[in-house]
Amino acid sequence: MDLENLPEVLGRVEDGAREAARVITTSAGPLRRPGVSAVASHRAFIPVTSAQWATVLDDAALPKLWLGLRALAQQVVGLGASTGRVVGRTLPTLLVQLRSSADALDTVAGEVLRFAPPDAVAGEAQLVEDLATHGRGFVQAVWDCAGDGWNESSWQDARTRGQSADAAAQTLLDIPATSHGSDSEDVFDRTLGVPSSELRVGKGPAFAARLAAAWSRDPEGLDRRMRDQTSHLLDDSLVLTGKVRLHLAVLAAADRPLLMHRAAALTRELVSSMLAVEPEQVRSAIAEHVRSEPAMLSTHRGLFNAWGIYKGAPSAEEQMRPVADMYKIVVEGDVKRTAKVLLRLLGRPVPPALTLATARELLASEQTQPLCSILASVIMPAWRNAVAHEDFHWDSSIGAPLLSGQQVDLGEILVEVGRARSVCLGFEHGVAIAYAQAPLKDSQSAEPHNEVARNLGILRAVGEAGQPVLDLRRIRTTVQLEVQSVSIKTLETLLGALVSGAEVDKSVERWEVHQGSRRPAFCVDRSAIDAVLSLAEVDDQDRKTLTFPPAGLPMIASGLANAGAPLDSAVSALLALAAAQVVGERDRLARRLTKNDREAGLDLLRTLQLTSRAVVAATAFIDEEAGRPLVMFAKLLQFEHDSLSGSKPVAMVNRVAPADRALRRHAPAFLPWIIEQSPG
Repeated sequence: MDLENLPEVLGRVEDGAREAARVITTSAGPLRRPGVSAVASHRAFIPVTSAQWATVLDDAALPKLWLGLRALAQQVVGLGASTGRVVGRTLPTLLVQLRSSADALDTVAGEVLRFAPPDAVAGEAQLVEDLATHGRGFVQAVWDCAGDGWNESSWQDARTRGQSADAAAQTLLDIPATSHGSDSEDVFDRTLGVPSSELRVGKGPAFAARLAAAWSRDPEGLDRRMRDQTSHLLDDSLVLTGKVRLHLAVLAAADRPLLMHRAAALTRELVSSMLAVEPEQVRSAIAEHVRSEPAMLSTHRGLFNAWGIYKGAPSAEEQMRPVADMYKIVVEGDVKRTAKVLLRLLGRPVPPALTLATARELLASEQTQPLCSILASVIMPAWRNAVAHEDFHWDSSIGAPLLSGQQVDLGEILVEVGRARSVCLGFEHGVAIAYAQAPLKDSQSAEPHNEVARNLGILRAVGEAGQPVLDLRRIRTTVQLEVQSVSIKTLETLLGALVSGAEVDKSVERWEVHQGSRRPAFCVDRSAIDAVLSLAEVDDQDRKTLTFPPAGLPMIASGLANAGAPLDSAVSALLALAAAQVVGERDRLARRLTKNDREAGLDLLRTLQLTSRAVVAATAFIDEEAGRPLVMFAKLLQFEHDSLSGSKPVAMVNRVAPADRALRRHAPAFLPWIIEQSPG
């Protein structure tokens, strides 16, 4: 039934018109007139790339929502030719459905308009607003039209509004896919303000370290940005920990941000409400879930391995199997695990051997839980069964795969893989945010203690110390970190990062830093890190601080020993580094020392004493006989410290002669794992 011709079929059945007017004006039953569209009040506060924006429009499916609403409105108006009895029985239900459809259109449009696309496609956001505004106006006009007895003159506004909404919906449908996405777009730069070069290079799990390292340069600025971009998810009082920041960053760079934000918001609401009434039930469900983190990591790796095979396949036929594998990996892994914990959160019994078909039935039965409906929608049992039972092949006559005899498009499967993954990740983000905001002091009792959690803790700590990481591997009690490069300028940061990581996981006995095959690994034993920690200085408030690089000398000594450096070379390097620290500090403070700056004098004395202690601690990792020059140098530094303790700062300007001599003799320090060497 076309909107243009609709008035012609209304007829003038008087009792139907009279009954419609009575139903509307008396507000019989739960009838409530639709309000004014709220989309105009929404602020776009989540920046996205044009490629992300395309998935936002795709997942919103606003034209489809409009067509459903329009069909309901046509049923309402079609009652104008019905008897009063039919109108009285049918109209209230249709009006309630019509109002619900208008609310759904308005809500989804509001979700869409939170996202701020690039200027090149900003006009599409206006189309979304136009569709929602005219759609709501159309419903109001239809409502008024029915209340006015389907008078043809009152139908004019509905027709005008409907035509405007039709035009906006059709324009959205006609947007070519090629208008979205650009190779020059940088998703991390757009969403986080951090160049992709700092975050993309490296393995996925180590992203936590790279993000934390980038964040460490401007934590306040990035925190403000994240708060603004997730104001619909976060309480103002929430402290952004490294764990929360990681979740928010992954959310910001999502391939399908609408789905992920929607799932995160629904999960946060559900978990927060359940924590308030059934905290033990929630903690039990989440504890069970986090115990599966090792399997979740395996799923992640399997998915990206399959993705790599798919990208490298020379033809669509050879892409078929990795695409099928990706779907099976995600639904049997992420989706099934998420379904289990979601049902347990709701207090529902979950069969020990939960199948996807059963999971879908159980989720679909939770009709009051939209999160369950979203998760159920990504489960395609026929696809899963075809893949699991190897019931698929490539049909060259049609150039497409057949799953259980049914033709399927590879692109369609990939979209569903992305949708399923986005919903499950959104769930994880929502749980993390709800727990972070929970008023219960022990709400974090479900924190996992498995290997994956320990690795993530290490990565966050290392990153927060300023050290990016490409990958982390654990072999029994050894942790291997892969970094892009180690230089004399970044050595200080690396030493501090290893100490931070060791404080998070005290079970690690050996730390290895790899930088490709160009240089040997920098390997440090736990005993060397303990020696460094013993050099920590304690302030008046009992806070411990470490000063690098002098405090790191035991770690460097351990690294030299593990690299098999000749003893004389190792001793010379340690002397050069220790001397360079003392001489460098004296020269840095020289101007202040000449002005008798008391604090400058204390700083130099502190450096002398700390360096002396650090050299002594380093000798534990060097052969005793070969390390005698180190012991002697430490004593000379301590003697210098003691003799200057009662002197005026100006008297210190030309002192520390032992360090000057050692620097001239032993610089530059040769460290086998560093490409460019220290000039001393």
